[in-house]
Amino acid sequence: MSPVAKRTCSKLSPEALVVGVSRNILMPALKVANSLVRYKIGCPRPFFVSYQITFRCNRRCMFCDAWKLKNPKELDTDQAKKIVSELGDLGVGILGITGGEPLIRRDLEEIAAVARRKGVVVGVNTNGTLLTPKRAKSISSVFDTVFVSLDGFEETHDKIRGEEGTFRAALAGLKNLLAVKGDCVVGVNFVLNNVNYKEFIPFCNWIKNLGVFITGFPVGGEDDFVSAYSIPSDKVDGFVLDVLKEKQTNPFIGPSEKVIEYFPKFVKGEMPHICDAGRLYMGVSPIGDLRICPILPNSPDWKIGSLVTSSMAELLGTSRFQQVLEASKNCKSCLAGCTTPYSLLFRGSAPDLAKEAFTYYRVVRNGGDHALSFSDAEQLS
Repeated sequence: MSPVAKRTCSKLSPEALVVGVSRNILMPALKVANSLVRYKIGCPRPFFVSYQITFRCNRRCMFCDAWKLKNPKELDTDQAKKIVSELGDLGVGILGITGGEPLIRRDLEEIAAVARRKGVVVGVNTNGTLLTPKRAKSISSVFDTVFVSLDGFEETHDKIRGEEGTFRAALAGLKNLLAVKGDCVVGVNFVLNNVNYKEFIPFCNWIKNLGVFITGFPVGGEDDFVSAYSIPSDKVDGFVLDVLKEKQTNPFIGPSEKVIEYFPKFVKGEMPHICDAGRLYMGVSPIGDLRICPILPNSPDWKIGSLVTSSMAELLGTSRFQQVLEASKNCKSCLAGCTTPYSLLFRGSAPDLAKEAFTYYRVVRNGGDHALSFSDAEQLS
């Protein structure tokens, strides 16, 4: 749910590139292969888990209400470390940490490090405003991917994120991260809505000069919520054609062509039910509840049980899991970055999987080879 100093981005040395490929591609590729086999033979196990580590946030985004909660509860450090350790033991390949604003938690790196030691690829989504030079260094040392939220240029981003100065703070955080990122893949997350969709392609052209990967998905949520902020239905077809054309020459645009082609169906309410909740992906709430899906509301209807008192393996063997899994087959169709791409990928062929891996590799490679200095890139905006 739920958001410049002059320098030249360092190029990856051959040694660093090998480390980056090993850390960011080969290990998850092996886990993908294992999960893909399990999925194809009909006994899947969650490959991706989204951990909403806190509801606390330092911004007031128009499409999120987490910041409205007063004194929200969350797990302590030891409880969180226990849970992510057990996820690794179960074979979870990717752990995505979200909020709220995850960097509000000072123990974030300590928790992520536990998952990394279990062979889990760990990513975090942040609004970027808390990425001081010191924090950027510690974050990049334990996370495989870090996505900073930027929803357009300054005026637009500040309007969407609810506070003047957010764009400059996020850009400063991105700069701090790029200065120390090593082989951590740095990206930008762009939440597409009716306020900013016209800026997406110009923004992609600007951000690629920093060697930064960008991913964008239409805002999602309850029906009235989507209709209030969605890309206009009479504009979405033309928008998608423009994005697909741009993607042919811009390797930094993240969603695959197959995913992007579903944008109009989602916006128009014609999205097919492409769902593997509980089979490929699940969610964990701030208080440690295991949820059937990363994006369904934090309601008792979608809760499997508590990971504080039971392990994920135990909860997946309960009748409650089967009950909620069956109910999820009737949920409203969605399109989200943490669900739909995994379903499409696992339902596709081996060549599809190879194509996605190669696309990701190009982003890692190009991020080192084609980045401009911040001062040069700023001139392009």
